[in-house]
Amino acid sequence: MNDVESLKLVCYENKDKVEFPISKSAAINSNFISNYLDNCQMTKNLTIKLNVDSKILKSVGNYLEHFKDEDNKGKRLHILSEDGISTQFSKWEVDFIRDYELDFVIDLINAAEELDIPGLHNLACARIAEYMMLNSDEDIEKEFKITCNIPEEDHNRITEKQKNN
Repeated sequence: MNDVESLKLVCYENKDKVEFPISKSAAINSNFISNYLDNCQMTKNLTIKLNVDSKILKSVGNYLEHFKDEDNKGKRLHILSEDGISTQFSKWEVDFIRDYELDFVIDLINAAEELDIPGLHNLACARIAEYMMLNSDEDIEKEFKITCNIPEEDHNRITEKQKNN
């Protein structure tokens, strides 16, 4: 990896440039950025333009900065354990993801996918899975604005069959 001295993640919002300085040690937690740095010819200042909303990018940057130090990588606890699913996350991760509305968490999933940040992707997906495990079908449909296009007669038959199983 080259000797980049300063690194900025940049996005454009309403045609305005929004910059987020980030340490190299944090940025390399993104496989996308790490690969970019490996193949980059620049040695001083690097700006990476991303197609991500500024609020999302700020949260992604906070996540990456938190995990730049090895000290923060080993502290784990369980947040999902119902129905045989068990995923481990640190207290910091649990607090981080609980601060956001589900729509924002979905945007974090997309950003984590685009930037190839497996830890953030898994955390955000676990938050959505947890919501789905803890809420009724009706609550999930309302939260995610899902409309049923099955005829009411068929829907009632399926619902009744599920109740009997």
